[in-house]
Amino acid sequence: DASMWLQLGLKQQENEQEQAAVAALRKAITLDPESLGAHLALAVSYTNEGYQMDAYDELHEWVSRHDRYKSLVPDVAPENMSSSEARKAYVQDLFIKAARMSPGQDWDPDVQIALGVLFNISTEYEKAVDCFKAALSKRPDDYILWNRLGATQAHVGNNKEATAAYFRALELHPSFIRARYNMSLASTNMGQHREAAENCLIALSLQQREMQTIDSKGKAAQMDGPQMMPASGMSATIWNALQLSMYMVGEPKLAEACERQDLDAFRQKFDF
Repeated sequence: DASMWLQLGLKQQENEQEQAAVAALRKAITLDPESLGAHLALAVSYTNEGYQMDAYDELHEWVSRHDRYKSLVPDVAPENMSSSEARKAYVQDLFIKAARMSPGQDWDPDVQIALGVLFNISTEYEKAVDCFKAALSKRPDDYILWNRLGATQAHVGNNKEATAAYFRALELHPSFIRARYNMSLASTNMGQHREAAENCLIALSLQQREMQTIDSKGKAAQMDGPQMMPASGMSATIWNALQLSMYMVGEPKLAEACERQDLDAFRQKFDF
């Protein structure tokens, strides 16, 4: 079922498991090529992984399959689409035209989100911030969008604003691992290494709890097929960030515990 794979992919994105998210979202599109949500989510994952051309392709698929906007796509694509810059300009132009189709208050937040992704790829972060803020004005309770806004603000060094956005995302969804990890990065950038460590530990404990939940389900979990079970390992990226924080706060023994991925070693000195 394509919708189940889409939900799994979105969950993997939240859990800071990008490669698993890509695999699930690809499967969703294989089962339902018309899944607009899967195309947009996959474009985000490709952007996070640095696959720019793939991200452009997925955004092009989104606009090409959207009932309202597909008329904007020419029957024959322009020539010289092999370069990243040309591909980006072509796809971005389609989304700008899509935005102009809805003047006034009738604009589509998904178009603003897609433009925000495109501006992130081209490092036009201020424009991306404007797009995500516009989308949030129509979707104020979208915790994924709050995290996306924060990550974009962090790119231009606005760590305090980024932290506020992550905090709002976590208010809306306290178990949002990606926002928790991003909060740790912002803390590190502000020299708040203990706070960074605490956020890493909370993120890792959430991942561990999910792993234990999956394990406890046993055979019952496999009734949906083992392929539907989320990736359950703790993120090496978060462990690496935690290890750096331990060195910064003068805890070399706890830095060594990161190599073993031993969460219990931290419980005497950190509350999480």
